[in-house]
Amino acid sequence: MLPQDRSSFWNLVVNLKTMKNKIVWPPLGLQQVENSVEHLKATLSHHHCRQTMSHFYEGRCEELWLEHCQPLGRVFNTSYFRLHDVRFKATDPPPPCTQVRCRMGLTCQCPSQAVLLADCQSLELCLGLTSAKEAYVINETAVGDDLAYLGYELYKKPQVFLSDPLKLSVLVITMDNMVAFVREVPQKSSVRRYSRDLGEKDTTESGYRARTQTLPVAKATIAKVPWQLPGIYPDPGEVNILKAKDLLPELEGEVEGVLVKSVTQCITECLAVTDSLRRCPALLGVVYDKTTHNKPSLVVTATLSLTGEEVNSRFQGSSAKQVYELGLVSLSELLDHGVSHLSLRCNSLISNELVTHQVQASPSLGPVPNSLFNSLRNFKQIQVENLSYCEN
Repeated sequence: MLPQDRSSFWNLVVNLKTMKNKIVWPPLGLQQVENSVEHLKATLSHHHCRQTMSHFYEGRCEELWLEHCQPLGRVFNTSYFRLHDVRFKATDPPPPCTQVRCRMGLTCQCPSQAVLLADCQSLELCLGLTSAKEAYVINETAVGDDLAYLGYELYKKPQVFLSDPLKLSVLVITMDNMVAFVREVPQKSSVRRYSRDLGEKDTTESGYRARTQTLPVAKATIAKVPWQLPGIYPDPGEVNILKAKDLLPELEGEVEGVLVKSVTQCITECLAVTDSLRRCPALLGVVYDKTTHNKPSLVVTATLSLTGEEVNSRFQGSSAKQVYELGLVSLSELLDHGVSHLSLRCNSLISNELVTHQVQASPSLGPVPNSLFNSLRNFKQIQVENLSYCEN
């Protein structure tokens, strides 16, 4: 049943339409051109940062962050880019939303969870600044539920008080059309782990972030960790953006370069593969995690000049296997049969040989890859051979 105030209802519909997954087809090649990146535009402004709430909620965020840091020791509250909005220029923009459904009174949304940006010419990211503290507290605790509700009640925009940290997810495709998935291996006590996860302190010269996990880990918990696409949070500190006042327009070209550089950095850290890209990375779209208040992920495709066996061989000979577990899935199986039942080739716990396992989509696959491939399957224009060998 529609509310009496129709204007506020349609404002909510328009806002949630921006939270739909946006699939760019064909993918846009991210070629570095002088001081900018082709097809990608970053717009910096302090207006793109989250709005702060009352002293009660901001104080509660600080308390929850201290509780999170206590078992981990000293934790560095690093900065992240915040994705405020996504704008695009396309010759065939998606049609306006006409079908709406309501559920639970508050969440009114369109039936389709994705839009296809056909022949998109460029994508503009409106970026602000957030932090590891805000990203963890708001996205991983019940405080985010309260802030999303208050954002709707006050501004008709649930995201206005949310952190929305920008994560870069890389769809890595090998020469034999295998897609690489990784999942973190929970560490035993006194084992130091190196990755770029939320809230870790940069303590090494190589730029990896190290922390000590203090809790014992049971074997059963490993199976509960979902498989994800290799991902990384681009670091604003690489262009000396530490506070909101540092979001200057003259740094937009450098920020675009950081986003492209993060692709190779992510592949190196998660898969231990360097200098093996067949062509420049290509922008595939923006996917929102519906389980964490629409936390955004910028999805980029990267095709390698290595087979799945070669990628696994390099991975097993590196220190990355101490942090991640590698799994390989056929790309055609993902697009043709969906993610309900996958044949995931991953290393057994006894040997380093690739063994095929049947896995379920949930919770084995994380919400971002699950939503991404379900969205790709809904568009008949996307074929497996075009996704892996598209001209960028």
